[in-house]
Amino acid sequence: MKDIKFLGKPFPEVFRVAEESLAGISRDRIVMCGDTLHTDILGATARGWRTVLVERDGMFCGVDARAFCDRSALVPTRRLSRI
Repeated sequence: MKDIKFLGKPFPEVFRVAEESLAGISRDRIVMCGDTLHTDILGATARGWRTVLVERDGMFCGVDARAFCDRSALVPTRRLSRI
């Protein structure tokens, strides 16, 4: 039986796997686009990636994401309303 390994954001292992698939590309040239602060933005920022918070769809649909960024001190590199 093979060992089963679970990977998930914001834990470093899943981001490391993504980096391995992008061999030769430096971390500061990788961009994570996501709709959650504590998985997408936190995890990618911890790895030195750039980040884009998608605000109109997903978790922040209908609310002001800036207030949550300010309270959590998790600030994306950029913001988009949708992809």
